[in-house]
Amino acid sequence: MSDDRHFLRRPRVSVVLPFLNAKQFLEQAVHSVLHQTYPDWELLMVDDGSRDGSTEIARSYAMNMPEQVRYFEHKNHANRGVAASRNVAISHAAGEYIALLDADDVWWRYKLEQQLVILDRNPRAEAIHGLSVYWNSWNEESSQIGYFRPSSWWHAILQ
Repeated sequence: MSDDRHFLRRPRVSVVLPFLNAKQFLEQAVHSVLHQTYPDWELLMVDDGSRDGSTEIARSYAMNMPEQVRYFEHKNHANRGVAASRNVAISHAAGEYIALLDADDVWWRYKLEQQLVILDRNPRAEAIHGLSVYWNSWNEESSQIGYFRPSSWWHAILQ
């Protein structure tokens, strides 16, 4: 299933959300986009061959919010991998910026707003990354296990 409808408006941000058998986490990831303080986004969900009910969850969001949420899947509902899935979404993205979200992640509600402020203040910037907090959601005690902060070698890669 491929959704190529054209929107009347061009969103500023295209959120790319690939997923595979993510029923346990998918709604939390989607809700973290829906509850952003920055409203000018589209959400492109790409099913990478799910068999656990997450397909129905994603299709439901696309059906109920057609102006902001779109659903895609690979031909024959195949599993082609996260990179191929992201590329499908990016090929359909209408936004000025691309924001990547994994199905088992959630965003801080101010993420897009804060990142767009930084991008607007730095027009030569081509990429931005926020601080990430990791935790074990499958552990009953669900403790934080660390932070990810891009190191200096990331800057060299991007040049």
